[in-house]
Amino acid sequence: IHNLANNFFNRQLEQNSSARDYLLSRSLNQQVINKFELGYSPDSWDALLNYIRNQMGFFNRDLYSESGLFSGNERGKVFDRFRQRIMFPIHNHRNQVIAFGGRVLHNSDKAAKYLNSPDSPLFEKGRVLYNLNRVVADGNFKEVIIVEGYMDVIALDQFGISNVVAPLGTGFTKQQVTLLEERFDKVILLFDGDNAGGTATLRALERLIDSSLVVLAVRLDEGMDPMDVV
Repeated sequence: IHNLANNFFNRQLEQNSSARDYLLSRSLNQQVINKFELGYSPDSWDALLNYIRNQMGFFNRDLYSESGLFSGNERGKVFDRFRQRIMFPIHNHRNQVIAFGGRVLHNSDKAAKYLNSPDSPLFEKGRVLYNLNRVVADGNFKEVIIVEGYMDVIALDQFGISNVVAPLGTGFTKQQVTLLEERFDKVILLFDGDNAGGTATLRALERLIDSSLVVLAVRLDEGMDPMDVV
């Protein structure tokens, strides 16, 4: 189901000029868009649902709901969870798509800027780091840069800095620290240069300080983020 959804979102991005224009406005090129398999969820309550149902050849409400790709109401109706968002597939260490993050095209008070898949039998956000699968596959890195979100990871990768991961909207968990300890010697925290970034840096340090890792923290100037720097 997740593989089918990823294919669907990829195709929708190819067909939606406003979504492609948004990514280009964020200075992302087509090569990095393809590398990170970015997609788009259309402004529809059932476009993905109908696609998955047609591809699978059956509908199982419990299975579909359990995937985290769909939501439901008290009347038993199932509908697409992600609508009108840039889609970021999230992979496990075997490079399998297990969840998605979605960013609204236009910031609004009515919708959360970022929406992640809920925890599921495949996905527990406190046990996953975004892009860890590629960092491990790309080479024998001994150090890794930790940033706040998807766009920071992708922006740095586009400029040749590929040893970058991000937590998935949570403070660091013990399980995420273990993932880092098993693979790296040193971590560099590179969060946004605002108050929230400062708070996130301190919280991450609290989690990492007792680990086996050498830990460095970079503080950017006020208003700066990693994309601004590169």
